[in-house]
Amino acid sequence: MIQYIDIDLIISDVMMPVMDGLELCRNLKNDISICHIPIILLTAKSSVEHILEGIEGGADDYIAKPFHPNILKARVSNLIESRKRIIEKFQSNKIADLRDIMKNNMDQEFIQTLLNNITNNINNIHFDVEQLCSIMGMSRSNLFRKLKAITGQNLIEFINTIRMKRSVELLTENKMNISEIALHVGFQNASSFGKAFRQYYKMSPSDYLKTKV
Repeated sequence: MIQYIDIDLIISDVMMPVMDGLELCRNLKNDISICHIPIILLTAKSSVEHILEGIEGGADDYIAKPFHPNILKARVSNLIESRKRIIEKFQSNKIADLRDIMKNNMDQEFIQTLLNNITNNINNIHFDVEQLCSIMGMSRSNLFRKLKAITGQNLIEFINTIRMKRSVELLTENKMNISEIALHVGFQNASSFGKAFRQYYKMSPSDYLKTKV
C-alpha cells in the first residue's frame, strides 16, 4: 500500500517516462488508501477516444493541451470545492448517505464496509478505534487520512457521528426510552448519552423529540 502525505489533488501529464499518466491514474484509483484523491490528466491527445480512456481509467477531469492556465485553476478549484461540499453535507445534522455522495466505486465499498462494521458494533461500549482499524485491515494513520479527507472527521468523531445519527432514528421511531437508546448506541448510561447528544445536536434528546412532534 502506498504511503503518502496529505494530498488534496493530483495533476499529471499523460505522456511521461517510465509510467504514463493513464497507468499512474489506474494505480492510484486501485489503492483503497488514496483512491479518493481527485486526479486531473493533461494531454495533447484531445480525441473523444483518448478522453474516454482517461475518464474510464478513473480520472476526475481531463484537459487537452494547449490550455489557458485559468482553465486549469478553475478545474482544480471546482474539484476541491466539490470535495468540501461532500464534507459539509455529511457534517450537517441531516442523515446524509455517504455511499450516494461518493463517486468512486472503491470509496462506495469502503464507506459501506466502514458503516457496516460500526453499526454491527454500535451497542458495544468498548468498541474503539483500534478495533475498527483491525476489522478494516488498515493502519490507524491510513484510515485516519482517508476518513478525514472524505468526511472531515477523525476516527473517534466519525464513530460518534454514526452513534448520534442512529440514536436520532431510534428516537423518532419512539419504540425505546432514552435509557434503552443510550445502551443500544454504546453508552453506559442515559447521562453520558445525553451529554454527547447535546454536544452534537445542541439540545437534549427529549428536546429533540419535541421538535419532531
